[in-house]
Amino acid sequence: NFITDAGRQQLHQNSEWNKLIFSAIPECYLKWISTLSPLYREYYKVLPGISPKSQDDLTSLYSSSLKKALNIVPFIPRLKDNKVIKVADAIIDKYSFGKAVGNDLLIKYVNSKEGKNYNGEAFISDNAISLMKSYGVHVFDKDSMMSFLSNDTLLSGITIDRDKDLLNYLHDFCHNEKIESSEIENLLPHTKIIIDDNNELNKAEDLFFPAIDNDLDESDNKLSFINSELYNSLSAEIKA
Repeated sequence: NFITDAGRQQLHQNSEWNKLIFSAIPECYLKWISTLSPLYREYYKVLPGISPKSQDDLTSLYSSSLKKALNIVPFIPRLKDNKVIKVADAIIDKYSFGKAVGNDLLIKYVNSKEGKNYNGEAFISDNAISLMKSYGVHVFDKDSMMSFLSNDTLLSGITIDRDKDLLNYLHDFCHNEKIESSEIENLLPHTKIIIDDNNELNKAEDLFFPAIDNDLDESDNKLSFINSELYNSLSAEIKA
């Protein structure tokens, strides 16, 4: 029980007992959450906010303890097997970009850019994304995607099959995410994401479609063409 004033309407702010309880609540609560989260998909609905409205001494103590608890208690189920992990070990791939470039490459990029040590099992669902972000979960979002695509070296050595996956992904993203995709659409023509006839990544604005009926001379070294295998594979999907 808390120590209250004589009218039992207010908690004593200076009570060491009250301080002890308030400081213990976050860790105890998150440990309880950790038993529920692998079983109930909507567990996030009972997660506490990071910044309570009231800021008296006890609430400030609670907030401080919550931030500490978020760093030490594993309570977020990962996508792979529902095993709970800590905030610091979790990533949300907001638009499933890892399916296009491979989760390993996405993780490598995030670790390099953020100085972290995430592994391929770090991915969690995008439920309550704003709350998770306020906790400190890393969110790979549209801006992250743009930064990734702007790096000319990340996709070096990409296979034709993977490049096809990436191009199909970007097409679907721009089609389905009208609000979020405008900046991506503006970036794509100037980004090296298409394998050319020299098996190197090139920009869309610098490429021609493979010549049909000798409209263009593919032997002209001044011209660059989309890799014929990539082009034929994409064309076959469109026809299907």
